[in-house]
Amino acid sequence: MIKEEFEVCYSFENTADFFNFFTPWSNEYSLDDYVFRGHSSDKYELVPLALRKDKAHKLAEINSNSVSPSNVPRSIRQIIVEKGLLRDFYKIANEHGLIIPMTRDLSERLYMRSDLRAIYSFSTPDMSENKKWPSNEILELSALAQHYGLPTRLLDWTDDPFIAIYFALRSAMGKEGNLEIWCINRGVITKGESAGMDLGVKFYTPHYANNPNIRAQKGLFTYYPVDDKITLDSHIEANKNVDDIDRRPLNLIMKETVYPPFHPSMFKRVTLPCHLAKEAFKTLSRLGYSSARVYPGYDGVVKEINDRRLIQRGGISNDSFIP
Repeated sequence: MIKEEFEVCYSFENTADFFNFFTPWSNEYSLDDYVFRGHSSDKYELVPLALRKDKAHKLAEINSNSVSPSNVPRSIRQIIVEKGLLRDFYKIANEHGLIIPMTRDLSERLYMRSDLRAIYSFSTPDMSENKKWPSNEILELSALAQHYGLPTRLLDWTDDPFIAIYFALRSAMGKEGNLEIWCINRGVITKGESAGMDLGVKFYTPHYANNPNIRAQKGLFTYYPVDDKITLDSHIEANKNVDDIDRRPLNLIMKETVYPPFHPSMFKRVTLPCHLAKEAFKTLSRLGYSSARVYPGYDGVVKEINDRRLIQRGGISNDSFIP
């Protein structure tokens, strides 16, 4: 175990100790108030898909808006692209009769062409107010779109550590290095909000009723609101050629908004070698955390069949956590 201010790292070399870390009967490690996120590599950072620098060109490619302002900072252009993608998601889903969260700003402007005027009009802030992006009204739609693969500023977490382990293990099989489970102390943030403190990072739990996948995964999201200063007559020249988009990982943002000495172990980082992923995945399935559970429905059933074939081909040993 290595202490790094308010981050604590745990490295395990066997599946038994790794799983035991997350069990509720483990007295050595307290995970009360924590939520979890699984990565197939300990090199990955806590950055949402829409803000990952290596994905920036793909974000622009899938955006259908043909017009982009050149006289505003990149951070504003980034927001315009994100709004355009959400507008497209809302519009197409609505046209095909899919159940989507009611979003007044979007529904009132669907008659407009997919151009800057429509995007500017969507959630255009009153400059006398301190509007943020993503706005509260758009969070439910963003959560739905994010869950189906659209890049947003939301970062997925789960209340169930074994769901996070499932995602990390399934993607880590065949890789080198270490997989990692991130644990963040949600209690610190919620208590700060209750006391009237703005710690920057916020949590959002979407409605589960119309999304069986996210319900099964006990999903929730973190996001970091930024100023939304878009207006039709924006002519901001300063820094227009500088990448002023805040792409910092969540843990680095939290180091600036939370006083580390008062909140040790704000993050716990738990690693396991990737060469143990197949063995651990088999164990996890025997615990009941299979693809059919994580993805309720026929798609999950097929995923589980494919997973079993993958495990059989991998020649996993019988020395697992549960006999």
